[in-house]
Amino acid sequence: MMLRIESLANERVKQWKKLSGHAREEAGRHLFLVEGEHMTEEALKSRNAVEIAVCDEKAGRYEALLNEAGQQDVKVFSITSAITDAVCSSKTPQGIFCVCSIPETATGACRRAVALEGVQDPGNVGTILRTMDAAGFDLLIIDRRCANPYSAKALQATMGAIFRIPVRICDDLCNELDTMKREQGLHIMAGDLKGKPLFNRGENADRICILIGNEGSGISERARSLADIPVRIPMPGKAESLNASVAAGILIYDVVRTDIMTGI
Repeated sequence: MMLRIESLANERVKQWKKLSGHAREEAGRHLFLVEGEHMTEEALKSRNAVEIAVCDEKAGRYEALLNEAGQQDVKVFSITSAITDAVCSSKTPQGIFCVCSIPETATGACRRAVALEGVQDPGNVGTILRTMDAAGFDLLIIDRRCANPYSAKALQATMGAIFRIPVRICDDLCNELDTMKREQGLHIMAGDLKGKPLFNRGENADRICILIGNEGSGISERARSLADIPVRIPMPGKAESLNASVAAGILIYDVVRTDIMTGI
């Protein structure tokens, strides 16, 4: 059964507008909002969907998703196109969006992780999550200077990886990494212009975390001091640097390549 909402002044619509693109704590839970068919489908697959709203004229198109929502006891709302336009940030809304609960962050030891220090472009954060998902990594660690991974642009770039890769947000990233090094045997791989050439670095450690710094200034000296595996990505061309998500992708897939080559 769908509940009907027509007014932009409705309290639930106001909540959706506040959630749109940003996670916040609501009634003891952390919530965020995703837009469109694919992300709504991913939310249902992961069992993180809390509420779904669908525009009147699009209900038939999304019948399968709405039936799945009903089977999961997810609340479904029928809304006007005006509400869709008010809530959604995309220029051409698909007529459906979903309020989701943030997946719980794993507390155990990770094997393949990425840490971001001050990465401020939400598109970079989302793309890194998507790449991690494809490569089988299991944890993203970020500091509070990083772009919000639950912002609209970041969520769109994840293509659903936000539901599969846990995100741990730290007040002190270096302290978190230092603790993981001591307690979990984690090795830190970080980009460094004075580091060993990436493709000559040797075998992977049992547990490894790739550290990516701010788009402009790179990693801090404190973070650099934690690196066990400083590496340099070859740049035989004329560019002075690489986009943060591209650099992360190269390092991530070099770890994958090395795992495959060594049969790990």
